[in-house]
Amino acid sequence: METIFTRNSRPLRRAICSAYNVDDEIRVLRNGQGIPATQPIPPDVAGHVRGFKGFAPYDPAVAAERVRDHAAHFADLLRETLRGHFDRTGRTGVVVAPFDTELFGHWWFEGPRWLEAVLRHLETDVKAVTASEFLQSHPPRSIVRLPEGSWGQGGHHWVWLNDDTKWVWDRVYRAEDELLEAISTYKRLRSPLVRRILTQLAREVLLLEASDWPFLITTRSARDYAEARVAEHLGAFARLRTMLESAKDRSLAPGDESWLVEIEKRDSLFPDLDPESWTLKR
Repeated sequence: METIFTRNSRPLRRAICSAYNVDDEIRVLRNGQGIPATQPIPPDVAGHVRGFKGFAPYDPAVAAERVRDHAAHFADLLRETLRGHFDRTGRTGVVVAPFDTELFGHWWFEGPRWLEAVLRHLETDVKAVTASEFLQSHPPRSIVRLPEGSWGQGGHHWVWLNDDTKWVWDRVYRAEDELLEAISTYKRLRSPLVRRILTQLAREVLLLEASDWPFLITTRSARDYAEARVAEHLGAFARLRTMLESAKDRSLAPGDESWLVEIEKRDSLFPDLDPESWTLKR
């Protein structure tokens, strides 16, 4: 039986992992600068365990218990912080707690459960509000100006925009302009087929805009993959753009019709996406 490899192919990932040699990477690609990772936490970082023997099987019950412990600890820290602020100032305080929620359920599988447990711990004596809700009830007394910055290297934007990634942004900007033009030109046709294509066109632009691609190109941690994804979404965008002309007559070539179904399955984020959102006047 023929095996078809795609970017989500388990056989392909297993083959890569089986063939990959960390020692060779350190010796050849990193000029000997590095050591093989044997555990999640590197040496000289708090939590590193010398003589680590390997990972234990995942135990949901033990993980759930740790979630409860960590949530209770975090909730207590919030209470202590707010209580200390009130004792010092006599004013109600607010703790701003931003989370990189893409990591909840990704790097930290129990993250969503932990967040739920924290909110349940606090529901009796600490009110959870959004930043805008707090500002409405507690108008600011002063204003500060924050400098432009990012979490990238040096606190600036170089990681995403540099000589190695300019070509990505040139194509992103061009695709954004072409998307607006296509929506303006074809939305009046009120054709279900045209709307499908416009919607998928918008999805490809959103995927093309993902900041991970230039980030991975710059850090070289997965440069080939990132460049391949940019090319993949650019190719899909270009094909969809040319299909709009045929769709005006409410029909597509058989190959285009089957490809459209496939691309809608593959790049299926934002199922409720409305392409006219790009043209709304605010």
